Amino acid sequence: MLNIQDFMLIISGTFAWFTGILSAGSGGLIFLPVSALFLQTGIITPVTAIASLLSDSEKMLRYGNNACPVVLKASIPFTIVGAGLGVFLFSVSDLRVYAVFLFLFYLANSVYSHKFYGLGRIPVFFGSVISGYLGVTALNTSMTREEEGSFFVLCFMRGITMLSAYLMFGVLTADVLIYGIMAGIGALAGGYLGRRYFSGFQDRFLRFFVKASLIACIVIILAGQL
Repeated sequence: MLNIQDFMLIISGTFAWFTGILSAGSGGLIFLPVSALFLQTGIITPVTAIASLLSDSEKMLRYGNNACPVVLKASIPFTIVGAGLGVFLFSVSDLRVYAVFLFLFYLANSVYSHKFYGLGRIPVFFGSVISGYLGVTALNTSMTREEEGSFFVLCFMRGITMLSAYLMFGVLTADVLIYGIMAGIGALAGGYLGRRYFSGFQDRFLRFFVKASLIACIVIILAGQL
C-alpha cells in the first residue's frame, strides 16, 4: 500500500522532471530542494540520485544509439572513479558543509545554465565527483545529438556507480531505495509529459524558465538553513 509520503515522492518527481525536461539533467536539480520540504536531510541526496538513475536509464535507451564509442571508452573510467570519490566525500561530509557547496552549485548553474564543457576526461571526472557528492547533475542545454547520446550513457554509468558506492559506504538503506524508486516513477512520468508538452517552446523561454526554477530552488535551500 502506498502511503502519503510515497504519493508526495511520486508527485514531486513528476513535477521536477516535467520541468526538468527543458534541459538535460535538470530534473534532479528541481527535485532535491523540493523533496527537502518533506524528507530527512541525510537521505535526500541518495533518493535524488536513485530517481535520476531511473530517468537516465530511459534516456539512455532513447538516445544511446547516438553515443560516440570513442568518447565512452575514454570517459567511462573517469566517470566511475569520479562518482565513487564523490559518494565517499558525501558519506564523510558534514551536512552544513554539504549545504554550502549545494548552494554554490545551484548559484553557478543559474548563471551558466547554457554552458556545456564537453565530454573530455577532465570535465567528466570533475562533473562525476560533483554529482557523486551532491547527488545532482549540472545543466547542459547546448549539446549536439551525439554528445547527448554519450552524455546519457555516462550519466547511467555514473548512477550505477553511485548506487553501488551508497551501498558500500552504508548510505543506502531499504527505505532510501524505496523512496528513490517512488520518486523515479514520478521522474519517468514527468519526463514523458515534459517531452509531450514542452517540445514546441522557444529556447529563449526555456532558458528563462530554467533560470527561474533554479532561483526558486536557491530560495528553498536558503530557507532550509535559516
